[in-house]
Amino acid sequence: MSAAGYRLHPDATKELDAAGEWYDAQLLGLSLELFDAVEEAIALILERPTAWPRDSMVAGRDIRRFVMRRFPFSIVYYVVDDLVRIIAIAHAKRKPGYWRLRMRDAI
Repeated sequence: MSAAGYRLHPDATKELDAAGEWYDAQLLGLSLELFDAVEEAIALILERPTAWPRDSMVAGRDIRRFVMRRFPFSIVYYVVDDLVRIIAIAHAKRKPGYWRLRMRDAI
C-alpha cells in the first residue's frame, strides 16, 4: 500500500528549517544535503508507509518512526485517510516524545 501524499505539521517544518540553518552555519550548502535526505526519506515512506516500526500509540494513532542514516534525525509520522502526516523531524538528542503534544492539533 502506498500513500497518496503527505502533510508536514508546521512545527516539523520549523524543525527542518532550523536544522538546515544550523548545518549551513557548519558548512555552507550542507543544508541542501539534509533537505535531499529528508525528501528521499519521505519518498520511501510514501511508497511503503507501514514498513517502518511503530514508535507508539498517541491519540488513537499508530505513530511510526523513520530513522535517517546520515543525519541524526527521525521522521515521526502517522497515516490517516491515505495521507502520511509528519508531526516531527526529530533530532536524536532531543527529549524523547516532545512532539506528543502536537497530536492535540494533529494535521
